[in-house]
Amino acid sequence: MLLLPGMNGTLEVKGHSKSGGNMFPDEGELALATWVFEQGQKAGCGTQTLSDVTGLYLPLLTEQGVQGVLVVCLNNQDYFQPEQIRLLEAFAGLAALAVNRVKLAEKTRVAQTLVESERLRTALFNSLSRDLRTPLASIIGAVSSLLEEDVYSPAARRDLLQTIQQGALRMHRFVTNLLDMAGLESGMLKLKKEWCDVQDVIGVAVSRLSESLGSRPLKIDIWHELPLVQADFVLIEQVMKNLLDNALKYSEPNSEISVSAQAKGEWLEITVTDKGSRIPEKDLGKIFDKFYRIKSPIQVSGTGLGLAICKGIIEAHGGEIWARNTSEGGVAIIFTLPLTLPVHPV
Repeated sequence: MLLLPGMNGTLEVKGHSKSGGNMFPDEGELALATWVFEQGQKAGCGTQTLSDVTGLYLPLLTEQGVQGVLVVCLNNQDYFQPEQIRLLEAFAGLAALAVNRVKLAEKTRVAQTLVESERLRTALFNSLSRDLRTPLASIIGAVSSLLEEDVYSPAARRDLLQTIQQGALRMHRFVTNLLDMAGLESGMLKLKKEWCDVQDVIGVAVSRLSESLGSRPLKIDIWHELPLVQADFVLIEQVMKNLLDNALKYSEPNSEISVSAQAKGEWLEITVTDKGSRIPEKDLGKIFDKFYRIKSPIQVSGTGLGLAICKGIIEAHGGEIWARNTSEGGVAIIFTLPLTLPVHPV
Protein backbone atom coordinates (compact mmCIF):
# COMPACT_ATOMS: atom_id res chain seq x y z
CA MET A 1 0.00 0.00 0.00
CA LEU A 2 1.29 3.45 -0.94
CA LEU A 3 0.33 6.48 1.11
CA LEU A 4 1.05 9.99 -0.18
CA PRO A 5 0.20 13.40 1.27
CA GLY A 6 -3.04 14.85 -0.07
CA MET A 7 -4.07 18.46 -0.63
CA ASN A 8 -4.42 19.09 3.12
CA GLY A 9 -1.11 17.37 3.94
CA THR A 10 -2.60 14.22 5.49
CA LEU A 11 -1.67 10.81 4.12
CA GLU A 12 -4.04 9.21 1.62
CA VAL A 13 -4.02 5.75 0.05
CA LYS A 14 -2.87 5.92 -3.58
CA GLY A 15 -2.57 2.23 -4.32
CA HIS A 16 -3.22 -1.05 -2.55
CA SER A 17 -3.05 -4.75 -3.37
CA LYS A 18 -3.58 -7.83 -1.24
CA SER A 19 -4.81 -11.28 -2.17
CA GLY A 20 -8.17 -11.99 -0.62
CA GLY A 21 -9.42 -8.41 -0.58
CA ASN A 22 -8.59 -4.74 -0.34
CA MET A 23 -6.41 -3.33 2.39
CA PHE A 24 -7.32 0.01 3.96
CA PRO A 25 -5.51 1.49 6.96
CA ASP A 26 -7.41 1.75 10.22
CA GLU A 27 -6.77 4.64 12.63
CA GLY A 28 -3.83 2.86 14.27
CA GLU A 29 -2.17 2.01 10.97
CA LEU A 30 -2.70 5.54 9.69
CA ALA A 31 -1.21 6.99 12.89
CA LEU A 32 1.87 4.77 12.52
CA ALA A 33 2.23 5.71 8.84
CA THR A 34 1.97 9.38 9.81
CA TRP A 35 4.74 8.94 12.39
CA VAL A 36 6.98 7.29 9.77
CA PHE A 37 6.22 10.11 7.33
CA GLU A 38 7.00 12.83 9.86
CA GLN A 39 10.12 11.17 11.33
CA GLY A 40 11.53 9.70 8.14
CA GLN A 41 12.25 6.38 9.88
CA LYS A 42 10.99 2.86 9.18
CA ALA A 43 8.73 1.10 11.67
CA GLY A 44 6.67 -2.04 12.10
CA CYS A 45 7.40 -5.73 11.57
CA GLY A 46 11.13 -6.50 11.50
CA THR A 47 12.21 -3.12 12.93
CA GLN A 48 12.97 -1.81 16.41
CA THR A 49 9.87 0.43 16.40
CA LEU A 50 6.50 -1.26 17.06
CA SER A 51 7.80 -4.56 15.75
CA ASP A 52 4.64 -6.38 16.84
CA VAL A 53 2.42 -4.88 14.11
CA THR A 54 1.80 -6.94 10.97
CA GLY A 55 3.05 -4.47 8.39
CA LEU A 56 6.40 -2.92 7.52
CA TYR A 57 6.27 0.89 7.13
CA LEU A 58 9.01 2.44 4.99
CA PRO A 59 9.46 6.17 4.34
CA LEU A 60 9.95 7.28 0.73
CA LEU A 61 13.11 9.31 1.23
CA THR A 62 14.64 11.79 -1.26
CA GLU A 63 16.93 14.79 -0.97
CA GLN A 64 13.80 16.96 -1.02
CA GLY A 65 12.37 15.17 2.03
CA VAL A 66 9.92 12.37 2.71
CA GLN A 67 7.53 11.89 -0.23
CA GLY A 68 5.23 9.28 1.33
CA VAL A 69 5.07 5.88 3.03
CA LEU A 70 5.22 2.37 1.58
CA VAL A 71 3.37 -0.26 3.65
CA VAL A 72 4.04 -3.96 3.03
CA CYS A 73 2.26 -6.83 4.79
CA LEU A 74 3.17 -10.53 4.77
CA ASN A 75 0.81 -13.32 3.78
CA ASN A 76 2.66 -16.54 4.62
CA GLN A 77 5.27 -15.65 7.26
CA ASP A 78 5.36 -13.83 10.58
CA TYR A 79 8.33 -11.54 10.06
CA PHE A 80 10.64 -10.04 7.40
CA GLN A 81 14.11 -11.40 6.82
CA PRO A 82 16.91 -8.74 6.89
CA GLU A 83 17.58 -9.23 3.16
CA GLN A 84 13.86 -8.75 2.46
CA ILE A 85 13.88 -5.48 4.38
CA ARG A 86 16.94 -4.26 2.43
CA LEU A 87 15.25 -5.17 -0.85
CA LEU A 88 12.04 -3.41 0.16
CA GLU A 89 14.05 -0.34 1.20
CA ALA A 90 15.56 -0.31 -2.28
CA PHE A 91 12.03 -0.51 -3.74
CA ALA A 92 10.97 2.35 -1.49
CA GLY A 93 13.94 4.41 -2.71
CA LEU A 94 12.94 3.84 -6.34
CA ALA A 95 9.31 4.64 -5.54
CA ALA A 96 10.42 7.85 -3.81
CA LEU A 97 12.35 8.92 -6.92
CA ALA A 98 9.35 8.19 -9.14
CA VAL A 99 6.96 10.12 -6.90
CA ASN A 100 9.38 13.03 -6.69
CA ARG A 101 9.79 13.06 -10.47
CA VAL A 102 6.01 13.25 -10.94
CA LYS A 103 5.80 16.13 -8.45
CA LEU A 104 8.60 18.01 -10.19
CA ALA A 105 6.92 17.48 -13.56
CA GLU A 106 3.66 18.85 -12.15
CA LYS A 107 5.46 21.88 -10.68
CA THR A 108 7.10 22.49 -14.06
CA ARG A 109 3.73 22.26 -15.81
CA VAL A 110 2.19 24.71 -13.35
CA ALA A 111 5.12 27.09 -13.79
CA GLN A 112 4.79 26.91 -17.58
CA THR A 113 1.06 27.56 -17.29
CA LEU A 114 1.73 30.61 -15.14
CA VAL A 115 4.29 31.89 -17.63
CA GLU A 116 1.84 31.38 -20.50
CA SER A 117 -0.96 33.06 -18.54
CA GLU A 118 1.30 36.01 -17.81
CA ARG A 119 2.28 36.23 -21.47
CA LEU A 120 -1.37 36.22 -22.54
CA ARG A 121 -2.26 38.75 -19.87
CA THR A 122 0.49 41.07 -21.08
CA ALA A 123 -0.56 40.62 -24.70
CA LEU A 124 -4.19 41.27 -23.81
CA PHE A 125 -3.26 44.38 -21.84
CA ASN A 126 -1.16 45.68 -24.73
CA SER A 127 -3.98 45.00 -27.16
CA LEU A 128 -6.52 46.71 -24.91
CA SER A 129 -4.34 49.76 -24.42
CA ARG A 130 -3.57 50.11 -28.12
CA ASP A 131 -6.71 48.91 -29.88
CA LEU A 132 -9.16 50.68 -27.57
CA ARG A 133 -7.20 53.86 -26.97
CA THR A 134 -6.71 54.65 -30.69
CA PRO A 135 -10.39 54.52 -31.78
CA LEU A 136 -11.49 56.18 -28.54
CA ALA A 137 -9.10 59.07 -29.18
CA SER A 138 -10.42 59.52 -32.72
CA ILE A 139 -14.05 59.37 -31.53
CA ILE A 140 -13.45 61.88 -28.73
CA GLY A 141 -11.58 64.20 -31.08
CA ALA A 142 -14.32 64.08 -33.72
CA VAL A 143 -17.12 64.58 -31.18
CA SER A 144 -15.27 67.50 -29.56
CA SER A 145 -14.91 69.12 -32.96
CA LEU A 146 -18.61 68.68 -33.73
CA LEU A 147 -19.60 70.19 -30.38
CA GLU A 148 -17.72 73.38 -31.19
CA GLU A 149 -19.43 76.22 -32.97
CA ASP A 150 -21.09 75.29 -36.21
CA VAL A 151 -18.15 76.21 -38.42
CA TYR A 152 -17.91 73.01 -40.43
CA SER A 153 -19.26 72.51 -43.91
CA PRO A 154 -21.59 69.54 -44.53
CA ALA A 155 -18.69 67.65 -46.16
CA ALA A 156 -16.41 68.25 -43.15
CA ARG A 157 -19.16 67.21 -40.75
CA ARG A 158 -19.68 64.03 -42.76
CA ASP A 159 -15.96 63.25 -42.54
CA LEU A 160 -16.03 63.67 -38.76
CA LEU A 161 -19.11 61.46 -38.45
CA GLN A 162 -17.43 58.80 -40.58
CA THR A 163 -14.42 58.96 -38.25
CA ILE A 164 -16.74 58.31 -35.30
CA GLN A 165 -18.43 55.45 -37.13
CA GLN A 166 -15.14 53.80 -38.10
CA GLY A 167 -13.79 54.10 -34.55
CA ALA A 168 -16.99 52.61 -33.09
CA LEU A 169 -16.92 49.73 -35.59
CA ARG A 170 -13.30 49.02 -34.75
CA MET A 171 -14.08 48.88 -31.04
CA HIS A 172 -17.09 46.67 -31.77
CA ARG A 173 -14.92 44.18 -33.71
CA PHE A 174 -12.36 44.18 -30.92
CA VAL A 175 -14.90 43.48 -28.16
CA THR A 176 -16.68 40.87 -30.32
CA ASN A 177 -13.41 39.02 -30.88
CA LEU A 178 -12.66 39.00 -27.15
CA LEU A 179 -16.13 37.66 -26.32
CA ASP A 180 -15.97 35.03 -29.07
CA MET A 181 -12.56 33.84 -27.88
CA ALA A 182 -13.80 33.65 -24.29
CA GLY A 183 -16.85 31.69 -25.44
CA LEU A 184 -14.73 29.20 -27.41
CA GLU A 185 -12.29 28.59 -24.55
CA SER A 186 -15.01 28.21 -21.92
CA GLY A 187 -16.99 25.76 -24.04
CA MET A 188 -20.06 27.99 -23.83
CA LEU A 189 -20.20 28.52 -27.59
CA LYS A 190 -22.84 26.09 -28.89
CA LEU A 191 -23.21 25.26 -32.57
CA LYS A 192 -26.63 25.79 -34.16
CA LYS A 193 -26.21 23.59 -37.20
CA GLU A 194 -28.46 23.89 -40.21
CA TRP A 195 -28.26 23.08 -43.90
CA CYS A 196 -26.21 25.91 -45.43
CA ASP A 197 -25.42 26.89 -49.00
CA VAL A 198 -21.79 27.99 -48.96
CA GLN A 199 -22.53 30.48 -51.73
CA ASP A 200 -24.99 32.24 -49.42
CA VAL A 201 -22.45 32.25 -46.57
CA ILE A 202 -19.78 33.83 -48.77
CA GLY A 203 -22.28 36.31 -50.22
CA VAL A 204 -23.41 37.53 -46.80
CA ALA A 205 -19.81 37.88 -45.56
CA VAL A 206 -18.83 39.89 -48.65
CA SER A 207 -21.93 42.07 -48.29
CA ARG A 208 -21.15 42.87 -44.67
CA LEU A 209 -17.60 43.90 -45.62
CA SER A 210 -18.68 45.87 -48.70
CA GLU A 211 -17.55 49.19 -47.22
CA SER A 212 -14.11 47.81 -46.28
CA LEU A 213 -13.73 46.03 -49.61
CA GLY A 214 -14.65 49.18 -51.53
CA SER A 215 -13.32 48.86 -55.08
CA ARG A 216 -10.83 46.12 -54.18
CA PRO A 217 -10.72 43.44 -56.93
CA LEU A 218 -12.53 40.35 -55.60
CA LYS A 219 -12.63 37.06 -57.49
CA ILE A 220 -15.12 34.41 -56.35
CA ASP A 221 -14.94 30.89 -57.79
CA ILE A 222 -17.52 28.42 -56.45
CA TRP A 223 -18.02 24.94 -57.86
CA HIS A 224 -21.29 24.42 -59.66
CA GLU A 225 -23.85 22.35 -57.72
CA LEU A 226 -21.91 22.15 -54.48
CA PRO A 227 -23.85 20.13 -51.89
CA LEU A 228 -25.27 21.79 -48.81
CA VAL A 229 -23.22 21.55 -45.65
CA GLN A 230 -24.43 21.19 -42.07
CA ALA A 231 -22.93 24.11 -40.17
CA ASP A 232 -23.69 27.12 -37.99
CA PHE A 233 -24.38 29.74 -40.65
CA VAL A 234 -23.57 32.71 -38.41
CA LEU A 235 -20.26 31.27 -37.18
CA ILE A 236 -19.04 30.20 -40.63
CA GLU A 237 -19.98 33.66 -41.90
CA GLN A 238 -17.83 35.05 -39.08
CA VAL A 239 -14.94 32.87 -40.24
CA MET A 240 -15.33 34.21 -43.79
CA LYS A 241 -15.46 37.81 -42.55
CA ASN A 242 -12.34 37.31 -40.42
CA LEU A 243 -10.44 35.74 -43.31
CA LEU A 244 -11.48 38.46 -45.75
CA ASP A 245 -10.63 41.15 -43.19
CA ASN A 246 -7.24 39.50 -42.66
CA ALA A 247 -6.62 39.48 -46.43
CA LEU A 248 -7.54 43.17 -46.62
CA LYS A 249 -5.15 44.08 -43.82
CA TYR A 250 -2.12 42.17 -45.08
CA SER A 251 -2.23 43.04 -48.79
CA GLU A 252 -1.83 46.17 -50.88
CA PRO A 253 -4.97 48.33 -51.36
CA ASN A 254 -5.37 47.58 -55.08
CA SER A 255 -4.35 43.92 -55.08
CA GLU A 256 -6.80 41.11 -55.82
CA ILE A 257 -8.41 38.89 -53.21
CA SER A 258 -9.87 35.57 -54.31
CA VAL A 259 -12.33 33.17 -52.68
CA SER A 260 -12.88 29.63 -53.92
CA ALA A 261 -15.05 26.76 -52.75
CA GLN A 262 -14.95 23.16 -53.94
CA ALA A 263 -15.68 19.63 -52.79
CA LYS A 264 -12.83 17.21 -52.16
CA GLY A 265 -14.03 13.76 -51.29
CA GLU A 266 -16.02 14.02 -48.06
CA TRP A 267 -14.91 17.60 -47.39
CA LEU A 268 -15.94 21.06 -48.46
CA GLU A 269 -12.81 23.19 -48.95
CA ILE A 270 -12.90 26.99 -48.93
CA THR A 271 -9.84 29.11 -49.69
CA VAL A 272 -9.22 32.83 -49.24
CA THR A 273 -6.12 34.06 -51.07
CA ASP A 274 -4.43 37.47 -51.06
CA LYS A 275 -1.40 38.84 -52.86
CA GLY A 276 0.31 40.29 -49.82
CA SER A 277 3.66 39.42 -48.29
CA ARG A 278 4.56 35.77 -47.87
CA ILE A 279 4.63 34.37 -44.34
CA PRO A 280 7.90 32.80 -43.12
CA GLU A 281 7.48 29.01 -43.10
CA LYS A 282 8.18 28.84 -39.36
CA ASP A 283 5.24 31.18 -38.71
CA LEU A 284 2.60 29.48 -40.88
CA GLY A 285 1.28 27.41 -37.97
CA LYS A 286 1.68 30.15 -35.38
CA ILE A 287 -0.65 32.66 -37.06
CA PHE A 288 -3.61 30.78 -35.56
CA ASP A 289 -2.32 31.27 -31.99
CA LYS A 290 -4.00 33.85 -29.76
CA PHE A 291 -2.47 37.34 -29.93
CA TYR A 292 0.17 36.21 -32.45
CA ARG A 293 0.95 38.92 -35.01
CA ILE A 294 3.47 38.48 -37.81
CA LYS A 295 5.71 41.35 -38.80
CA SER A 296 4.38 43.11 -41.86
CA PRO A 297 5.60 46.07 -43.94
CA ILE A 298 1.98 47.26 -43.89
CA GLN A 299 0.72 49.01 -40.75
CA VAL A 300 -1.89 46.59 -39.39
CA SER A 301 -4.40 47.14 -36.58
CA GLY A 302 -6.07 44.40 -34.60
CA THR A 303 -5.69 42.10 -31.61
CA GLY A 304 -4.31 38.93 -33.18
CA LEU A 305 -7.50 37.04 -32.25
CA GLY A 306 -9.25 36.81 -35.62
CA LEU A 307 -7.48 33.71 -36.93
CA ALA A 308 -7.51 32.04 -33.49
CA ILE A 309 -11.30 32.43 -33.48
CA CYS A 310 -11.49 30.96 -37.00
CA LYS A 311 -9.48 27.94 -35.84
CA GLY A 312 -11.74 27.39 -32.82
CA ILE A 313 -14.94 27.62 -34.89
CA ILE A 314 -13.72 25.34 -37.68
CA GLU A 315 -12.39 22.70 -35.27
CA ALA A 316 -15.70 22.82 -33.38
CA HIS A 317 -17.34 21.85 -36.70
CA GLY A 318 -14.94 18.92 -37.10
CA GLY A 319 -12.91 20.63 -39.82
CA GLU A 320 -9.35 21.89 -40.21
CA ILE A 321 -7.76 25.22 -41.08
CA TRP A 322 -4.24 26.00 -42.27
CA ALA A 323 -2.22 28.54 -44.25
CA ARG A 324 0.28 28.23 -47.10
CA ASN A 325 2.28 30.58 -49.27
CA THR A 326 1.21 30.61 -52.92
CA SER A 327 3.56 30.19 -55.86
CA GLU A 328 2.29 33.48 -57.32
CA GLY A 329 3.16 35.39 -54.15
CA GLY A 330 0.80 35.95 -51.28
CA VAL A 331 -0.94 33.74 -48.76
CA ALA A 332 -3.84 31.31 -48.97
CA ILE A 333 -5.82 30.31 -45.89
CA ILE A 334 -7.81 27.12 -46.38
CA PHE A 335 -10.43 25.53 -44.18
CA THR A 336 -12.53 22.40 -44.55
CA LEU A 337 -15.97 21.33 -43.34
CA PRO A 338 -17.26 17.75 -43.38
CA LEU A 339 -19.89 16.96 -46.02
CA THR A 340 -22.80 14.68 -45.22
CA LEU A 341 -24.35 14.58 -48.72
CA PRO A 342 -22.73 12.78 -51.67
CA VAL A 343 -20.91 14.90 -54.24
CA HIS A 344 -21.99 14.34 -57.85
CA PRO A 345 -19.47 14.99 -60.63
CA VAL A 346 -20.09 18.22 -62.49
